[in-house]
Amino acid sequence: MTEKIEKTELPKLDKLRELLKKAKPLRVYRVYGKQSELGISPLTLKKFRDAGYITSGRGYVDITEDAVKALEGKLEDAVVLVKAEPQALNKIMEVAQKLPVAKVMRTVGEYDVVVMTTRLHLQQVTDVLGKVEGVKGITTLVALS
Repeated sequence: MTEKIEKTELPKLDKLRELLKKAKPLRVYRVYGKQSELGISPLTLKKFRDAGYITSGRGYVDITEDAVKALEGKLEDAVVLVKAEPQALNKIMEVAQKLPVAKVMRTVGEYDVVVMTTRLHLQQVTDVLGKVEGVKGITTLVALS
């Protein structure tokens, strides 16, 4: 569990803010499980880590954007726009948040739910959301640049 920084420790927060300003946002895919459960040897883990393809900690492995690019080529963002019956919105949000998505938002306007994902996961996301009762329509967009 993460430890909250108290107000008396503000220099730590200032340092964190300084680091954040220097940071580059990266997309990371997290897989939960112990090394043995994931079927990955310590040597393979080290090779992937040294190549910049993963980071890991207790009970998880993060697959970096560089790894996805190496496997899939360009990593395109994708947007799923969902029109739905009002009574279905909570269920759609719940289902979407369990999928491989970066963000799920309820919106006001032509579309009721906006889901941010990648081209790699687009088919899975649309297949699952399309089966949720109350979904009236789905529109997808894939970023080209």
